[in-house]
Amino acid sequence: MASIYPGYAGDATVGQVIIGALYGALDGAIAGVVFAGLYNCCSDRPN
Repeated sequence: MASIYPGYAGDATVGQVIIGALYGALDGAIAGVVFAGLYNCCSDRPN
C-alpha cells in the first residue's frame, strides 16, 4: 500500500493512521462519485 499512497509507510503510529484514514475517505468519495455517475447514466428516469 505504501507504493500506491505517497506519504504512507504502514507503520502503527498515530500519524500514519490519520494519513491512512484520509486516503480511505478520499478513495471512498471517488468511488461514490463513480458509482453515482454510473447509476445516473444507466437509470431509466428522465433527467
